[in-house]
Amino acid sequence: MNLVRGAVVLFFAVIFAGCASGVKTVKSGDFNMDKYKKIAVMDFEGNNEAAGKALAESMVPALMEAGFEVMERSALEKLMKEQKLGLTGIVDSSQISRIGSLAGVKALVLGNFHAEKKEKKKMIAVRKRRGIFRPRVAVLGSIETETVFNNISIRIVDVETGKVLLSSSSKNEIDVEDVDNYFDEVSKEIRKTTEK
Repeated sequence: MNLVRGAVVLFFAVIFAGCASGVKTVKSGDFNMDKYKKIAVMDFEGNNEAAGKALAESMVPALMEAGFEVMERSALEKLMKEQKLGLTGIVDSSQISRIGSLAGVKALVLGNFHAEKKEKKKMIAVRKRRGIFRPRVAVLGSIETETVFNNISIRIVDVETGKVLLSSSSKNEIDVEDVDNYFDEVSKEIRKTTEK
């Protein structure tokens, strides 16, 4: 019995260690949490506009948990439309400065990603009765399509200089259901990095 418990604990330890090790965060020596506390999150740049918006929305709670004051995205979107600027992550250094001064933030969060659809086989065991005394198990398979994100990277950029203050990325594939877990890991990594 203890062997089974030990195997289960080891299994979950490996799973959680694998998740945590997928996130790498680096900060610049210029980064000071007090100075760059007020930030705004731009839509992530990638091959799917709706996914870029959803990733940016999902990033907000993680940044708040890390200690940042995040500008409300609907207010940022309204401001960007009024100024005829795009909310996507595709911005140059002059736009970064302009957005920062208009929004009253010290830094912008920019992100990149690549999304793709992957097929995943799902096997289901169904118990069939064939006669009274001969139960049989049939395995039925189905193929589901899910979105997987590759190469998610996040940068916190100084609005005055355009310098990258903090960068966090993952090379691991992240299922759409695991995005929130990924951003939780990013939040932990940011806190750990800023405490050093």
